[in-house]
Amino acid sequence: MGIMIGDRIQLPNGLGAENTYGSFGPSEIHIEKVENDENDNNDNGLKQYRIYGRAMIWSSEQYRIEGRPPIDMVSIQVVLPESSLNNNIYYLLYSEWKSKYTNTTDLI
Repeated sequence: MGIMIGDRIQLPNGLGAENTYGSFGPSEIHIEKVENDENDNNDNGLKQYRIYGRAMIWSSEQYRIEGRPPIDMVSIQVVLPESSLNNNIYYLLYSEWKSKYTNTTDLI
């Protein structure tokens, strides 16, 4: 599972790339409870959770299949209420990641 990113992205080395392939690949996905404190905007008493992981970007899907190193990595996180933990967490993370671009295609 992954996404094709049609947008031009700026790489850490200053170069740009477009029509790249992104996936959480071998990354670990973490879920942690968000602790409410006096500075928190969540004053409704609902439990919230943070889901996060490191997404990787390759030049192409084939490069990922071949085990080549990614050309970039980005941290993606979403904070949601406990009731949303019943949803597919990968779907939630991919949705958040795709919202950062204007042109993506799901690849299954």
